[in-house]
Amino acid sequence: MNKEILPPLLVSTKELGDMLGVTRQAIYKWRKKGCPVAVNFVNGRMIRYDFNKVLEWLNNGREKRS
Repeated sequence: MNKEILPPLLVSTKELGDMLGVTRQAIYKWRKKGCPVAVNFVNGRMIRYDFNKVLEWLNNGREKRS
């Protein structure tokens, strides 16, 4: 089986929430439960998520993380 490799689609917390129809608070909770973060600058406060990896994370057990 040939899996297509997609380039990362890096999105902010707000963009991720808009794309998935969830609140920022939900994403903050997911992050505490292991949701993958692609870029995290502590001092610059810039957090970006790889949208494809977040979808994969959600599809591999979202019901366990609710």
